[in-house]
Amino acid sequence: MKKQLRITVDGEEFEVTVEEMGSEGNTSTAPAAKTERAAPKPQAAPAPNPEPAQPVATAEPAPSGAQGSEQVLAPLAGTIRGIMVSVGDDVASGDTLLTLEALKLENEIVAPAAGKVASIDTQVGDNVESGAVLATIDPS
Repeated sequence: MKKQLRITVDGEEFEVTVEEMGSEGNTSTAPAAKTERAAPKPQAAPAPNPEPAQPVATAEPAPSGAQGSEQVLAPLAGTIRGIMVSVGDDVASGDTLLTLEALKLENEIVAPAAGKVASIDTQVGDNVESGAVLATIDPS
């Protein structure tokens, strides 16, 4: 059984004849059908390329806490599930400050240095990006 089809490739039309193959992959003994190329349809002239978008300058958020504070950054994107400290608490290096859920695992975010918690820059339930400032510590 033969079928006449029109196929468009990259905006160019082709008329083809397709022959259905038998169950064993054999075709009839008829000669192979020739492909006829249809005349391409007229196309509108391409639109001129617009000016490339200029990057928009965004202000970096000011770091929280006192100047010279040690920033506690999110190691990966996730959701804050718990905050174990308050502003003003004394912490030792390695103390757990927050828990961050990422990829269905809870990750403990620990103090990078001993000191006093200067700020907590997130809340339970917040979604944070990798590198976001979660808290700051004033080293002791």
